[in-house]
Amino acid sequence: MQAMWKTLRPRDIKKSRGISLIILLGILLCSCTIVKQFNIYSQDMEEGKRYLKNNDYERARHYFQGAKTQLNYYLPLVYLAYIDYKTDRIGDAIKWIEEAEKIMVADEHNLRLLGYKALILLKKDKTEGLKALKDYIDNYEHLYPLPTITDVLKMIESGDIDIARLEKLIVEQIDFYEDGIEELFNTGTGPFEGIYGIRGDL
Repeated sequence: MQAMWKTLRPRDIKKSRGISLIILLGILLCSCTIVKQFNIYSQDMEEGKRYLKNNDYERARHYFQGAKTQLNYYLPLVYLAYIDYKTDRIGDAIKWIEEAEKIMVADEHNLRLLGYKALILLKKDKTEGLKALKDYIDNYEHLYPLPTITDVLKMIESGDIDIARLEKLIVEQIDFYEDGIEELFNTGTGPFEGIYGIRGDL
């Protein structure tokens, strides 16, 4: 009976090792590329937030656009939506939110998407905006909210929306939550220490 296995000769082994090294090199290059992309993404996000905090919307837009090209993640789109909200480009803001919703994952930034969505839709249509605001509150009330949640609830109940005050409250609530989660994940301390049980248990 003819043997099914082919005997490997030295040149065959050398060739196989060469192919393995090429595959390994390809994996390493891909890994390096991913790390580089993530680092650029992180830097662009930080710069974007810095310029946004200083109300320099066009420079902030530039960096969030850059972050968007580096990583297929929904958060840069949420910030781009907020920038368009701040610059009265509501149609574009809605498109960014809709695009973000298609690729969003369950994480600590979902609240920002919901909050910004409510603000954007309130500028477009009060009925749609109030529904989105209720969605925001329905989620936020389960996240150990700040006492200012009652101020938002009063606006919803009365229908009397002070958009400037509402924006201030929502941004403060979101920032406090995200900063607290980041501190818990990085150090195991902060306002949510002992609430989530273990470090990083989000």
